[in-house]
Amino acid sequence: IKNTVSAISPARLAALSRLRAPRFATDPSRLEVAALEKRTSGRRDAALAERLVRGVLRRVSLLDALLERPGHYNPQRTPHVLRWILRLAAYETMFQAGTPDYAIGEQAVALARHVAGERAARFVNAMARRLLPTLSASPEALAAAPFVAGLPPEKRWSVPRPILDHLAEGYGEQALAAILPPLSENEAPLWLRVNTLKTAPDAAARALAEEGVATEAATPLHEALRWTGGERLPWQTEAWRRGELTVQDVGSMLAVELFDARSNQSVLDACAAPGGKTGHLWQRMQGRGRLVALEIDPRRRAELARALERLFGAKHSIELPEAASLEALPAEARFDRVLLDVPCLALGLIGRHPEIRWDRRLRHL
Repeated sequence: IKNTVSAISPARLAALSRLRAPRFATDPSRLEVAALEKRTSGRRDAALAERLVRGVLRRVSLLDALLERPGHYNPQRTPHVLRWILRLAAYETMFQAGTPDYAIGEQAVALARHVAGERAARFVNAMARRLLPTLSASPEALAAAPFVAGLPPEKRWSVPRPILDHLAEGYGEQALAAILPPLSENEAPLWLRVNTLKTAPDAAARALAEEGVATEAATPLHEALRWTGGERLPWQTEAWRRGELTVQDVGSMLAVELFDARSNQSVLDACAAPGGKTGHLWQRMQGRGRLVALEIDPRRRAELARALERLFGAKHSIELPEAASLEALPAEARFDRVLLDVPCLALGLIGRHPEIRWDRRLRHL
């Protein structure tokens, strides 16, 4: 490996940069695409970086348990960034078929050299030679390994104990065996909602296909498309820039479907940020009537405003009051419908957004 940045995979460099950040940023609706693309050389690299970040975050505790087996190395004496490099290499070894082991090791060494110098590169080289050959070569072999089978569930499935306790309380201990594997092993589908005030679902699907994004219609909701892959990510397209689609989970779309907002009604969307349901409500109202989107957090209100402007332009008539509570709305305010999506623990999202399970706020459920 040459001692140059050009020897490093841009995708791995971008993945490492995001993993070592104070807070993970893998949610597509909040992803700073421009910043990511500066660290990658193209669409394929951006997509690979996304897969690497999500894959590692789903399995952090499992990767650590395998890397920290007695006699291998001492994580407490290893710099934070080098631990992430070893986790990336271990993840690729076991879960990313098609990359030769020697290339994974070379990339780990190159990353260490780039971020921490020659001494760090020598350390990672020694650790990669010692650790990577001990790992299972496939997910199937990993599942059959006695060491893995004997791990406690919080390490085997990389779900922190407070979340496990909360899930057990809600579903029962016996149900955890069915709940936990999908949270770590299955990539939750990414759903897109077509902005039907600007385009039709079939036209949006064709526009995405022309830009290298593959989708399929897979629900009774005509405005829903499931992303199935392709050469670029949905939020890297001109269709996205034009506001023709957004990311929204199908469960959230079904909530709006059941809410049954109609044209010329007066509707209040409380707890509106980040704006998925708000935009969907406006579509269902055909852009006619009164829609008040209330968000008491100023930072999230700004995020909501940006999302609605992208979808409907700067002159949309959705109201965004700077109110600190429902009580701050005018006393004469009356609504035909009120949607209250009460802030929650976000446990329903940990399959789709693996970074949520490591949020420090969830340590005290």
